[in-house]
Amino acid sequence: VTFTNKAAQEMKQRLTIILGEEVVKNIWVGTFHNICCRILRQDIEKYKTPDNKKWCCNFVIFDQDDSLSLIKQALKHENLDEKVYPPKSIQSSISMAKNKMMDAFKFATNSKDFRTDKISRVFNTYENFLATNNALDFDDLLLMSVNLLSSSQEVLKKYSSKFKHILVDEFQDTNLSQ
Repeated sequence: VTFTNKAAQEMKQRLTIILGEEVVKNIWVGTFHNICCRILRQDIEKYKTPDNKKWCCNFVIFDQDDSLSLIKQALKHENLDEKVYPPKSIQSSISMAKNKMMDAFKFATNSKDFRTDKISRVFNTYENFLATNNALDFDDLLLMSVNLLSSSQEVLKKYSSKFKHILVDEFQDTNLSQ
């Protein structure tokens, strides 16, 4: 597991030289997001959020622009002014929360002031819009994978038996969800 597609490709090439193409075909080499996406494509239907949101394996992945557009819709839905609550700032707050393994509910639980409370409402609406669209953002790929593995013994057992070792490139640079 590594951070960039370029690094993952280089790892695959090196492994192919050492182990051969047939062996490397059966080894998962990729970015955190790529590996988590593979897990979710196979098993996301075994996961639902505490408030019963569910996704199908054919989910779409929203990029930064898609995410920002959805946040703007959530701001409008919550009747909040984009000048007071800049969408990019909200996007950053949501991303930081997800990297700390916080969904909208946990974020709201930790909100201690008026502004954070408003952001938590936008976060919740944003998550509802994602679920309605059978969509995940990049941060969700990591967060949902961890939540899936934490909540389903069946899925955890499947991947625990599949992977004897997991090698993480630049481990010291990882965040909690990674």
